[in-house]
Amino acid sequence: MTYIFEQYPLDGYPDIVFYLVTVIGAGLIVIKPKWAFLFAVVCLTGKNAFAAVFTRTALFGEYLNLNDLCLWIAVAALVIDVCRQSVKIVIPKILMFLIAIVVFGSVQSLLKYGSEVFVLRSIWAVAIFPIMFLVSVNMVRTNDDARLFYWALFIGAVFATIQHMVYLSHSYSLGITEGAKLRTIAYITNGGLFIIATAIFAKLNEKRHSIFYYCGVVLMAISALMNQTRQLYVVFTLTVITMFFMLRRHINVKSTLIKISFVAITVIMVSSYAFVNLDMSEIIGERVEFLHEREAFESSYLTRWMGIQTEVRLWLDSTIILGVGTAYPPEITEPRRSGGDMDDIWRTGALKHVALSSYLANYGLVGAMVYLLFLPLYTIKAARFMLQKDYFNYAGKIALLAVAVALMDMFNLFGSMLNTSAVLAHTPALIYGAIWGLYIHRNRFGDYDDSVAVS
Repeated sequence: MTYIFEQYPLDGYPDIVFYLVTVIGAGLIVIKPKWAFLFAVVCLTGKNAFAAVFTRTALFGEYLNLNDLCLWIAVAALVIDVCRQSVKIVIPKILMFLIAIVVFGSVQSLLKYGSEVFVLRSIWAVAIFPIMFLVSVNMVRTNDDARLFYWALFIGAVFATIQHMVYLSHSYSLGITEGAKLRTIAYITNGGLFIIATAIFAKLNEKRHSIFYYCGVVLMAISALMNQTRQLYVVFTLTVITMFFMLRRHINVKSTLIKISFVAITVIMVSSYAFVNLDMSEIIGERVEFLHEREAFESSYLTRWMGIQTEVRLWLDSTIILGVGTAYPPEITEPRRSGGDMDDIWRTGALKHVALSSYLANYGLVGAMVYLLFLPLYTIKAARFMLQKDYFNYAGKIALLAVAVALMDMFNLFGSMLNTSAVLAHTPALIYGAIWGLYIHRNRFGDYDDSVAVS
């Protein structure tokens, strides 16, 4: 379990965790596929991102890590559920566009470089988002599905946050008080920020769970704060402000401002009490000084700027409409994979760290517009339709999650939270799929009678 005490762990969860997830997942697939899907959701949102990638067994080796295992549990749950209910697979048009882009980009790379390992890895990484989207859109259809899905996300996020708190407490007990040495992004994928945004703008239906719920939200906020990720600070702030104006007709402004103040004040108080020797203002100040100091901005984003230049060159040298395909040329990526010449690595900069240039390089103007504009905007449109009718039930909460995800995707134009990442794609894809599943069901049947199945 050493992973939990390391800033950037290079080892995974114990093998027993992998086998337990396998046994529990397989059992649930047979007994109740819906619960197998929810179990996969909890595991995917409750993980240490680095440890999950390195959790592999001798039997499957590099071909199946913990993330992949959870994905296949969800896929198997969908297949069994569809067969048992004799229903058709639903594929929204926006998902069809995503699948077409990924397939075309993958074919481009296979034709150029063949079935080299780096190509297959790239294809698998970009396939995760549409796969999880497809599973979720067909597994979350009713308000009861939305309720279970929301709490699965919440429980997973809480579990990830607890692991983050253990890491922080251990580091603090060793006398580590520097922000850079405390920072870890291992729990950035837990979906906590989306839940925080939802908690600010929606009421909890079950009052008896309020203490547990808001304690979890506060812990997620502390975790997000201690991730010390600049882009998340900016993107989340812009998202909450935008959601405030978008939802002003649905919300009690006074109550919403009280919630925001409550979460902010509680986070400050708990952090100050738990980590007495940490200068939180200094830690956060160091991360956001790039906003007002040019020198700090240039040093922070130098490698990203060089990465942008590399990716823009790739895009301009390709078919501008469709990009270079799923895999970058091996002469650019090989030094990184093999630990080659640092000068070569330095010259290419930080690749896949800026959403706009990455999508342009891989999939051209078409891909960038679909990932950064069409997917978020059409999702917000669907979510707003849901909010007009379902603001106060769980379908409404999923709609709020979807709005938060979509806005963060658009505001993340120059950030590194990509939906083509093998590590980051699972949670956003699940939420996108959930809102589209609810939207399609609502349009077809006009209500949430759980006895009605999509056909």
